[in-house]
Amino acid sequence: MKATKYLLAALAFASFSSMAAIEITKEEAAKHTEIGPVTISQDGDDTVGIDHTRLSKAVDEKGGKYYVIIGREGKTTFETINAVAYK
Repeated sequence: MKATKYLLAALAFASFSSMAAIEITKEEAAKHTEIGPVTISQDGDDTVGIDHTRLSKAVDEKGGKYYVIIGREGKTTFETINAVAYK
């Protein structure tokens, strides 16, 4: 019974992990269908970089599989990341 629970948990984790949107280049984006813009805001400093996990989740929620980052606005302590989602 425990083995079944662990197996189901592992399968669920694998299926959710495989659904995460991934960053692609503008050249690769030309091969896919554009869905629309996606924007996230984040706090932090310039050593943190872009929160790809949150950005990927936002693209997933919009129905996308891929994204291209098109800009960053703001200061290092608070910034907005702009991307375009594709499927």
